[in-house]
Amino acid sequence: SGTPCTVTYTGNALSTSTYNWNFNGATITSGSGQGPYNVNWPAAGSYNVTVAVTENGCTSTTASQSVIVTNMPTSTFTVTSPICFGQQSNISYTGTGTPAATYNWNFGGGTIVSGSGQGPYVIDFPAPGNYTVSLDVSENGCTSPSTSHAITVNQIPTSTFTVSDTLICTADSINISYTGNAGAGAGYNWSFGTGVSIISGTAQGPYVLQYPAAGIYTLSLIVTENGCPGFIDSIHVNVNSTPVINMSADNVTGCEPFTINFSGQSSNGTAYSWDFGDTTTSTIQNPSHMYMAGSYPVSLTVVSPAGCTATQNLNSNIVVLPQPIAAFTVTPQLNTETELQYATYQFVNLSQYASIFNWDFGDGIGTSTNMSPSYTYTAIGNYNVTLTASNNIGCSNTITLGQVMIIPNGNIFFPLAFTPNGDGINDSYDVKSFGLHDMQFTVFDRWGEVLFQSSDVNASWDGTFKGKPVSGGVYLYTADVNFNNGTHRVYKGEITLLQ
Repeated sequence: SGTPCTVTYTGNALSTSTYNWNFNGATITSGSGQGPYNVNWPAAGSYNVTVAVTENGCTSTTASQSVIVTNMPTSTFTVTSPICFGQQSNISYTGTGTPAATYNWNFGGGTIVSGSGQGPYVIDFPAPGNYTVSLDVSENGCTSPSTSHAITVNQIPTSTFTVSDTLICTADSINISYTGNAGAGAGYNWSFGTGVSIISGTAQGPYVLQYPAAGIYTLSLIVTENGCPGFIDSIHVNVNSTPVINMSADNVTGCEPFTINFSGQSSNGTAYSWDFGDTTTSTIQNPSHMYMAGSYPVSLTVVSPAGCTATQNLNSNIVVLPQPIAAFTVTPQLNTETELQYATYQFVNLSQYASIFNWDFGDGIGTSTNMSPSYTYTAIGNYNVTLTASNNIGCSNTITLGQVMIIPNGNIFFPLAFTPNGDGINDSYDVKSFGLHDMQFTVFDRWGEVLFQSSDVNASWDGTFKGKPVSGGVYLYTADVNFNNGTHRVYKGEITLLQ
């Protein structure tokens, strides 16, 4: 059925005769008159074809032929596709052919694992790729059209990967890189172990991992691509503990020279290395170190038996200040007798590296916290002055100087001016004194030339030099005086000569 049958006239009539054909329901696809004809019957069965011929008024007897029409066998079949390399495709015939039919299979290079004739078949393919399986079936002289199916054999993806280091410390990170043959769109089933921190990476990777706890971790991967899972690949990573450091200093602020005691403790460290921040180091676990002035960062590095290293910085710099230096000067000068009436002293603070000052003026009364105070003594005596200079962290330095020498007031008077004009009033410059043992009185001009000199305790200058009056103006005097009470004093001043 479905294929044309050729009907050919074999009698002796002319082609111009009349031919009365009966094809018993067949469809004429070609032919007329005498023929030949190509006809099709729609279904299987037994059919009679008849013909009667009329020529020259004479009609033949009817001739008959029996035609047996059988079903055309179909070649349909099913396949398992896609499959993974190493898997086998199951091929099952689904057509209308009987087991007795002839089955012309072409497995496209595949190897028959099992099956014959109609099948079913189990076929193995030699490599990943695309294969075509085809079939045509012949039965009762009828051959079916060929049926083809494509079978895709996908490769098995590899799950190989590398690890940058398999012996690490808890503070370290490792790099994971996939080295297999799968594409980026494949499925990647990674297992990195419990507690891992994934710093970066997704899917195929690469990954950066960090393990917070010590232990042996198994890293594994299964890759699935096109429905084909690869074989698992595993790598072991040994994670050792990084030392946990606890460091301290007994003090972090002081004045030079400043010795600090350091303490270094760790969970599993065996080697210690201190960096004191001033270019010096130590491998003692609990060292002491002396600093001079400056600011110093301190760090401690600890190494475990497995070679894991940790470094920690002290939470604040070591700050060492210069030691205060107390110093001062005073006017009037020390170790010089000063009459009580002139006993106001001005102190000039020359201290360094200090901001807090405590003065003790030595007379049991006077103190001050001013930087450069003045002080007036109220009693006769010799006194030592003490200055303590401190900084804001309590470092101090003390200096004591002496002596402040306060004597009783002497009775001596030096006039400010005189008028040697012969009018009988203030015609001479007269030193008035009482209680003097001796005195050396000298008058100078502005160039230092001695105009007058006398050792009289009541010296009197008439305003002349070498018998001649000097010009009006300002002159200088000194008086080196010894009092009867044993006090020695030097006076200096100015004399105004008016004319």
